[in-house]
Amino acid sequence: MRVAIPTSCRIRAERLTSVVRPHWARLGVENPRRTSARGSQASSSSATTAVYGPLLRPRVLRLCLVFNRGMLQLRRERGALTSIGRIHLVPVNPDLYAQVEAARRQIAEIPAYVLQDLEGYGSDLADLVSGVDETADFLSSVEDQIRQIDFALIARAWKNFRSRMPFNWSDEAGLPSSDDLKQVTETDGIPIVYVPRGDIVGALLGAGSRDDRIAILLSRRDDVLEDCRLALRKKADTAKCTRPQHHLVELAIDSYLDGHCEAAQTLAVCVCDKFIRDDIARSQADAVVAATIGDLDDDFEADRLRIALVRAPLVPFLAKWFPGSNYPVPVKLNRNITVHQPTPDHLNPANGLLAVMLATSLLYGAVDQRS
Repeated sequence: MRVAIPTSCRIRAERLTSVVRPHWARLGVENPRRTSARGSQASSSSATTAVYGPLLRPRVLRLCLVFNRGMLQLRRERGALTSIGRIHLVPVNPDLYAQVEAARRQIAEIPAYVLQDLEGYGSDLADLVSGVDETADFLSSVEDQIRQIDFALIARAWKNFRSRMPFNWSDEAGLPSSDDLKQVTETDGIPIVYVPRGDIVGALLGAGSRDDRIAILLSRRDDVLEDCRLALRKKADTAKCTRPQHHLVELAIDSYLDGHCEAAQTLAVCVCDKFIRDDIARSQADAVVAATIGDLDDDFEADRLRIALVRAPLVPFLAKWFPGSNYPVPVKLNRNITVHQPTPDHLNPANGLLAVMLATSLLYGAVDQRS
């Protein structure tokens, strides 16, 4: 298959002669240009392919690889320019432009008649040659645009954005939707601020039901409890006023790991009750009002998102119930049943784990809020 070679590639074959001459004697073939002068056109084509084909095929493949990598990097960099609003930036590769220019120079050094005689590379080389020239011209303009971007400003914006989110959330996930956050925290009563780790938070937000979320937590029980312990120790040295509660929550963690989820739940719920009364409201009714989620977008802009989501699980936690009342008996972790009417059904592994998570989250949030 014959290819139309741009003018930039139509140069003398002698440029490559010095490269391939050492191989002629080893291959037992004469200089193909001399062969072409003496013999027929067919023998010229055969000799050219025999000598240059094996030598240039790896080179052509390398050029294609360099070009394809360059185009991939270019698409990533173009994506970075259009996704700054999402704070997902790709570092600019300063070598990209040099690689593309090097590919263009290497292509220009391949003799035109050799390219024409290489079977099986026609369409690929045509695309390669025209694509490299076009890409190099485009990159020259993109490079100027990239140089004008204030990456330091973007870095500060990202730092500000990230500081408003809980540290345990994954950077890749971005900011979850308000509906998902409300469902998991306020409706299902599952803490996701400060604990657990990012991949578990992502799995909880992506699960289809509360039962699925509880199953995720129980399957990752050891990781969740380790996250609680690490979060407690992270604040232990900076919060002398809450140090006794740090110790109690760590005891709850130990009790749970020892197989006593009932004791862990009861102890953790008592710690939660202390922080609710000290930092949110003295009455349960006022605490529920304070814990009910409002506009999370406004909370995020005002840097109150962490506080709002720490409190949100208190809505089911403080659901009104007492013995002899007509209120439905809560199934989700509930302070009033745990303290006033404990039963084996309510003091279970799921509620015990949620109680430890909630106590850790409230304690960490209290230290943050006071500081």
